[in-house]
Amino acid sequence: MAGLARQKKSSRLSPIGVTPVGDYVSSKNLPSFVQQTVKKYRGLVLVREKVVGNRCWGTLWSKGKVLCFTVEDIPRDKKVYGVTAIPASDDASWEDAAIKGDKVKVKPSSYYITLDSTSNSFIAKGYVKLNVEDYDEDDQKWVFKTKNVVPRVSTSLLRYSKSSGGYKLDAYVKGSKTETAKKGFGQFGGIRIHQGTSERSSEGCIIVSRTRNSNGTLKEDLGCAMQLTKFIYNKKYYNKKALVVFDAFKIPKDQSKKYLLGKVIDGDKGEALKKAKVLYPEEVANIKKLQSLPKSQSAVANAQRANLLKQYRT
Repeated sequence: MAGLARQKKSSRLSPIGVTPVGDYVSSKNLPSFVQQTVKKYRGLVLVREKVVGNRCWGTLWSKGKVLCFTVEDIPRDKKVYGVTAIPASDDASWEDAAIKGDKVKVKPSSYYITLDSTSNSFIAKGYVKLNVEDYDEDDQKWVFKTKNVVPRVSTSLLRYSKSSGGYKLDAYVKGSKTETAKKGFGQFGGIRIHQGTSERSSEGCIIVSRTRNSNGTLKEDLGCAMQLTKFIYNKKYYNKKALVVFDAFKIPKDQSKKYLLGKVIDGDKGEALKKAKVLYPEEVANIKKLQSLPKSQSAVANAQRANLLKQYRT
């Protein structure tokens, strides 16, 4: 969706303990389903707001609060190694929401987050020493280990393999079709969330900072990356599906009501119900309000009330 309205805030401390400085798209200017996810999802929500050249601007949210800013390589229909952002994890639920409105359940497709070590010396600068739950291959169970970690994004849960000396996608947990089959990516497990300044700091990873420049680059911010790691740990947003990614820049604006009118179908017969009418949440609220009003001494007032109720029934 092009032309998302932007606003600037630079004085409010985020839940990870940093103060974001820069322009971003406020939640009220996002499509309704993205708004609901940003506010209600128990995890991280990456809203990709804008693509300029080979740079993708984004904002990272949690429970209605901005955590920090992001920059990535651009999403592509076909993966080009090293210069392609991971596919949006959810590109279907908002289509349902455009029709169902506020009734849609906020349960979007999402990616796994793992906290583990890395062999990349630049990313390792953001290490945080934490007592994380990790897989013990000898005992075949998850145990707590104190180690230096950074966040990893993957389509399946990862576990450490002593035989290979590295982390591998868990054979017992598979990502959904939405996550793994879109755009020919298949499964992946090497995407990191780390510090940097632009898409050039990344090979498909998610770069984070508290400061966004006017051209979409970020100020390198090791402290922000480390604070985000601690936040993920403290909220227990790891070893589980905890990251939703929206390509908000290409999601269409919410439809007006006149485009959502259609037939109500009998589920058993498959036939249109002739006198059925679809009511929007605000209309249902108006009906309940009118029904709760006590009958008036005035016949005129009662007639007006009856006429208002009638318009919802015809």
